[in-house]
Amino acid sequence: MAALCLGMLIFWTGAFLVVKDHQDSVTNRMGSIADHLKVPDSWVRLSQHIEREQHICFNDKSCPAFSRSWQADRVLHAEDLRQLARKAGWNLKFDGSCTRAVHATGFSRLCSATATIDGHRLSLYLDSPGADSDSVVRMSLSAEASS
Repeated sequence: MAALCLGMLIFWTGAFLVVKDHQDSVTNRMGSIADHLKVPDSWVRLSQHIEREQHICFNDKSCPAFSRSWQADRVLHAEDLRQLARKAGWNLKFDGSCTRAVHATGFSRLCSATATIDGHRLSLYLDSPGADSDSVVRMSLSAEASS
């Protein structure tokens, strides 16, 4: 009986380690993709969030998912995002003008840009916290939906 229990313990420990290793490799791959986006040193990283791969994903969130956001050091425009994307080697499809509406108040999403990179959906967002405020850039990566 002790041998059976020991065998089961070894089996489940091995299975756990294999699954964890796979989950870590997926997360590391997403981090590697995200690291291609080289922002200026003067930008302040506001956040980074990693949602690890799971067997069941809750709250309509895709998993795995990876996000970062930065406060830029000035007001950014579409060409600024395009230049960052080009340097990262990404060909993004833009949606929106990346220009704040004259009568906009408060926080505004100015535009988004998307692409599929190595089987992951990449999105960049350009946000404006307020008129003439330094821009916020958000990046998210998620697993591309299987068809």
